[in-house]
Formats: sequence, structure tokens, C-alpha cells
Amino acid sequence: MLHRLRRSLRFANVLSLLALFVALGGTSYAAITITGKNVKNSSLTSSDIKNDSIKSSDIRNGSLLRKDFKAGELPAVGTGTPGTPGTPGTPGTPGTPGTGTALNGFATTTSASTAISLNAGEFNGGDRVAQLTLPDGDYILSSSVEVGSNSANSALVRCALRDSGQATSQGSTSTRALAVFSGTIALSGVSDGGLVDLVCVSDIGATARNRVITATRVAKLNP
Repeated sequence: MLHRLRRSLRFANVLSLLALFVALGGTSYAAITITGKNVKNSSLTSSDIKNDSIKSSDIRNGSLLRKDFKAGELPAVGTGTPGTPGTPGTPGTPGTPGTGTALNGFATTTSASTAISLNAGEFNGGDRVAQLTLPDGDYILSSSVEVGSNSANSALVRCALRDSGQATSQGSTSTRALAVFSGTIALSGVSDGGLVDLVCVSDIGATARNRVITATRVAKLNP
């Protein structure tokens, strides 16, 4: 019987049997899907990802931060909307009112020239070169007069600032010969109101001009 089987196994029969075996067994494989659970955290590197393989759809919206981009890749940020103005501060406390006293001024000025009296003695009303009448009150006085000689000799000129006929201050100056208005006499004093005058005398011929008296009213003069 074995002899008979050997005679029936020809090459064509063997090929037929092999083809049948392959057809019945076939070739099989398993398709495997890899998810994030199958990858260890921080195990993938840039060399494991194919260039240009990750697209916008693969990235979750809002997951990237500014530090994930290179410098200059993001557009410049525009100026924001101005904030709401702050609440105004509390007004400061008003200052203490001043304690100064209102002043009232009086003055007389005469620029025209006038002859100075020749008088070597006491002053009198005829020696007056300027005058000012003041209301009752306390005043600080100031006066000035320019003087000059109209003779070939120098002149000695004396002047006094008076309050109600009483001298409050006096002064003198020597003028050069034939020198027009070469000296100035300035005086100051106080008054409680009434007639204030400036009187001048000279030992030889002299002239006065720019005769000024000013009075500034104050709250109260010291006694």
C-alpha cells in the first residue's frame, strides 16, 4: 500500500495540496491603535514627530502660551483702553485768614521849581515847599526834594518834615555853585492826621523841585 501511495504523489499533487493549505490558513495581522494613554509622559521628543505633521486642528484652543512662541512670531499688542479716572481727592483745609491791616495811601507831588526861603533861623509857614492834609488816623510819612544853587557860591539847604507844625525829622545838604539841582534831601516821620508839610531854608539863593510827600495809613502806631 505504501508503494501505491508513493506512486500517486506526483509534483502537481504536492503543489495543489500546498495551495489548499495556504488558502485555508491565510495570512492574518492585528491592527493596533496607539493613544495618549500608551505613551509615557515626557517620553516623546521633537525627533519622534514628523516635520509639519502637527496642524492647528491637533492643538486645543487656548492651550498655547506666549512663552511657547519665538520672539517676533506674535503680533505686537495694541494700547489698551484707558482706565476709568480715579476719584478726586478730598479738598484741603482752608488756610487761616491773614491778620494784615488794609492800608490807605495819600501823596502829593510837585515837579515845578520854586525858590527856597533865605532864613538862617527857625522854620515857619513861609518856608513851605510842599504840603498834604490827612484825615484823622495814624500814618507813616516819607518825603523828598531836589535842591540846587542859583548863585556863584555853594548853598547850604536845610529842610524839615512837619506834622501839625512840629518837625518829625530834619536834614540838610550843600549844593555846588551854579549847579542846578545837585542835591536831594529825603526825610521820614509819623503823623496822626491833619496838616503835614515840607519846609526848606537856605543861606543863599537856592531852588527846589520834585517835592514829594507820601503818607501810608496804618492800624496803630506804637506810643
